[in-house]
Amino acid sequence: MTGCKTRRCFNEPNFCTVRTVDGSTADVKFIQGKKEIATAQGQIKPVEKKVSLNQLILSTQGRTIQEIDFGGSDTAITFGASSSAAGK
Repeated sequence: MTGCKTRRCFNEPNFCTVRTVDGSTADVKFIQGKKEIATAQGQIKPVEKKVSLNQLILSTQGRTIQEIDFGGSDTAITFGASSSAAGK
């Protein structure tokens, strides 16, 4: 997956992610419409079972993204508390 660049959209209108993968690290851009609204660096991890649709897993407070699962993929991106930089 080194050097891979992928764009995935979610059910929310005009909300997509663009991820660039280098080894086990992913740089993720969150895009709404044509505007980049946040960036984050996450870690690639294998998932036990593929999901059929893209999904965001939120923290218990619902204010931060803990993980992004991509439909049809056997990998996910996880984010730690210090890995995000919001509000570009």
